[in-house]
Amino acid sequence: MTMANLDAQIEEFRRKLNTVHSQGTSTSEELLQDLQTTLEELQTASEEIQEQNENLISGRRDLEEEHQRYQDLFEFAPVSYVVTDMLGTIMMANKTCEDLLSVKASLAHKLLVTFVPLEDRQRFRSLVNGLRNEDVLNRWELRLNAEGGAVRSVVASVRVTRGPDGAPASLLWALLDVSEQNRAREQVRKLSTPILRLAERILVVPIIGDMDSARTKQLCNDVLQAIATSHARVAIVDLTGAVRVGGNIGASLTQLVRAVRFLGADLIITGIGGDMAQVMVDEGVPPPRFLIAADLQSGVEMADTVLNGGGG
Repeated sequence: MTMANLDAQIEEFRRKLNTVHSQGTSTSEELLQDLQTTLEELQTASEEIQEQNENLISGRRDLEEEHQRYQDLFEFAPVSYVVTDMLGTIMMANKTCEDLLSVKASLAHKLLVTFVPLEDRQRFRSLVNGLRNEDVLNRWELRLNAEGGAVRSVVASVRVTRGPDGAPASLLWALLDVSEQNRAREQVRKLSTPILRLAERILVVPIIGDMDSARTKQLCNDVLQAIATSHARVAIVDLTGAVRVGGNIGASLTQLVRAVRFLGADLIITGIGGDMAQVMVDEGVPPPRFLIAADLQSGVEMADTVLNGGGG
């Protein structure tokens, strides 16, 4: 029974009650019987409504509990979640994001771009503006400045939500903090390609493992930086421990030789195996461009010769 039906029953009950008062006793017994029936119907309706109310209360309680579970999942998820408008103003952020940025107050109403380093902001704004014509942007690597000066490296996935008219309404950000992974990767890289000072003006760079294009490029950058900071006169790159080579290593080493000489130093390559020699031949690398020694000991002897003015 609905509330409208119940109201109609009550009104009928009142009408019959007025009739009892206005009529004689000859019909009062019949009316009382009708009233008794009406009361029973009202009692039944009241019980039904009470049950409906209890079900509604129970359903509301279940919804509130479910909402709280989702809220807890949102707040304490291992990934930072942020909701912004299309201009990047933060509308909502979870606790993980607040911890990521080391903020104690709410992030609401702040511009996300204010946490981006100055040198990265133009690219950030360009990518955000481009999202108006996209639905999803995955694996976007960016840096964020936490309060206190720490810089966080994050991988962002961004999804555009649209209104009923199809126009972009907001941006949902998932920010995964990869700062520790990057630091660990950098540490592994340094351990796998250490730069050792053999003597006052001699550096040794032993290579262990695979030499792909990315690692070769990093090797060149590290050697140049080490020579520039240590003022070394000779750098020995020992390839005895290299397992597989690729990524135009011959051309990269040739460029490294030229760059090293611009710093007033010489580069000696040692430990070139048969496979690597074949790769360099296939690349068309002319051997005279390198100072080459068969092994590390021979490379050290050659370095002494260079320092004493006998080569280079």
